[in-house]
Amino acid sequence: MAVRLNNFLAFNDFYVDFSYPKKLVKTYLKNECIKGYPRFRYKKLIILLGANASGKTSLGQMMNRILNFIVYRSPSVLIEAVKDTTHEAELMLDFVMTEPSPKLYRIGVRISATASAIVPKCDVYVNNIVIRREDTYETAKKRLDASAIEYTDDYTVLNAIPALGFFFSYPSDVKPIAPRKTDSENYRTVLETILKVLDTSITGVERVQEARNSYSIGFLGGSNVLIQNGAAINTSLLSSGTKAGIAIADILTAIMEHENGFYYCDERFPYIQSDVECAVLGLMTEYLGDNEQLFFTTQNTDILSLPYPKHSYMFLKKTVLDSEIRIETLSADKYLKRNTDVLRCAVENDLFLTAPDIDKLLTLSRQNRDAE
Repeated sequence: MAVRLNNFLAFNDFYVDFSYPKKLVKTYLKNECIKGYPRFRYKKLIILLGANASGKTSLGQMMNRILNFIVYRSPSVLIEAVKDTTHEAELMLDFVMTEPSPKLYRIGVRISATASAIVPKCDVYVNNIVIRREDTYETAKKRLDASAIEYTDDYTVLNAIPALGFFFSYPSDVKPIAPRKTDSENYRTVLETILKVLDTSITGVERVQEARNSYSIGFLGGSNVLIQNGAAINTSLLSSGTKAGIAIADILTAIMEHENGFYYCDERFPYIQSDVECAVLGLMTEYLGDNEQLFFTTQNTDILSLPYPKHSYMFLKKTVLDSEIRIETLSADKYLKRNTDVLRCAVENDLFLTAPDIDKLLTLSRQNRDAE
């Protein structure tokens, strides 16, 4: 529902809210509220856009670190993300757990300047309130804001949080914090379908019975590539796009089977045609269930033309002022109020001021250099 970060990675005094205030009469996304609580609205799909190094991957990494801290109770996963170790770092995460009944939870973490890999220690607090039938996030948040904050170094306070289900999928150059290993029956069909779309020389995908979570990709001519635990053993026959398709099949299967409640798909389509990316995102949102949420980062402007509500589109913007880095989020619905406003036109005209400074590249042109 909301994230606050200070002195983590490139985030300083950063806050973002994933609720939306107004109920939509006509919308492509259904049930953008906690099931049975129609006024408690949340953004079911968040499409994050922004220039390179604007914080899209970093935001997912921080969410991943917080959730892993809750599950595994190791403060090191947070301490290693502190940017300036001579200053205190703080974070806050608001989230909803619906079982056994809907509650709004808040976890806060404070890391002192003395914390380190040698002394991996932080203070934490956990609060929660029951969500009422008439609640919006704003009204529930007010009650949560009024509750007492008591920091402790006893991580057993995290026992108050029910079991979490989350899935993060990152580009191949980003090391996952907790590798995922599953062996879904549906995965083979999804994997085969996606790979055949990406490479017409692929004849099929078969399960390898002798090894857990292993599959064989067949090619025309009889060649094969083995996949184990979601990674190709021999990649010489796979294009960059086909290799990306393996990870795409993994997260799409998880969404189709409602394996988790929270999904973060980060830049998985840089080598894949735009229409394929749009089609896969359509499948992801089609299968997204009640009380589930998907974050999807991209730089593909064709996605701006898809029929999602404007509040689904958020832009990350990084600025540097007096040597201080600041990342902020801009939600499209805060700028485009009318139904006739066209998001793609707004982005092409750089309404959100998130476009890279191309003029700097022009200084490298032969004409400008000769003039100098």
